Amino acid sequence: MPAGYSNEANNNLINTSIMNKFSKYIAGAIILAPLALTSCSDDDNNSRTVITDLSTLSYNEAGVWAGWNADDDLEFQGFEFSHDYTDYGGGSGMSSGFVAAKQTDNEFHNPMYEYQFTVMPKGGKDGVGTPYMVAYWSSYDEMGDIDYDDRTCYITYDGGGDTPMVFSPIGMYVTNNCYAYYSMSKGDAYAKKFGDGDWFKLTAHGVRADGSETTADFYLADFREQDGKGIVSDWQYFDLTGLGDVLLIYFTMDSSDSGAYGMNTPAYFAIDKFTATVQTL
Repeated sequence: MPAGYSNEANNNLINTSIMNKFSKYIAGAIILAPLALTSCSDDDNNSRTVITDLSTLSYNEAGVWAGWNADDDLEFQGFEFSHDYTDYGGGSGMSSGFVAAKQTDNEFHNPMYEYQFTVMPKGGKDGVGTPYMVAYWSSYDEMGDIDYDDRTCYITYDGGGDTPMVFSPIGMYVTNNCYAYYSMSKGDAYAKKFGDGDWFKLTAHGVRADGSETTADFYLADFREQDGKGIVSDWQYFDLTGLGDVLLIYFTMDSSDSGAYGMNTPAYFAIDKFTATVQTL
């Protein structure tokens, strides 16, 4: 039994908070959450480690996931990465959540928002032209007290079935998309050029079966110290093991460049090779 769990917690895994905010997953959580209290090592026949492989997805001629302009989540290898699309008509619309892509252009363009699915490394962790995911986090959609499954950017695991299962995140690689990178390095009509003291932060929130949350932070830009990392332009590892056994991970963002209406820095981040230990039945 992992540290931090008790027999009392095992007998009362679902509390009022998660019942109110994550109701569609309650049945699965009650049935499957006890599995998280067993060993999750690679030697355990009841678990395995999964590294997401984006090469199996379909991409259009522009190198973007073929489903980017449909209102469907991105599902593969038993994981569900949230995705929403709002069609404004006339060929225009807005995508939020996760979109897979494999574009190689990392140059500055005006306007940069038309290149939202590009990343500074020109591809995923495996090299130029290999796939990755870009996520857009909408602070506007997350105002107030909302359900977990209404979060803009979240990850769940159901093993390819209909019932969400507990999983243990290990880590993933992260970087900036080109829009956020050039906004911070040059400034634009909405956001400032970053300098001394500025920062841009991604937070992963792990939601456990008892409704409690754990968090882990990664700075996509950091000028708080003279020897800070600056603006990230390569793939860097984000350790998620501290989140523990979770039913869901959701992401939020924050920036030193914020105002009355929230963050001015473009709210994008990119990920690759999300890795987790999952339970097998």
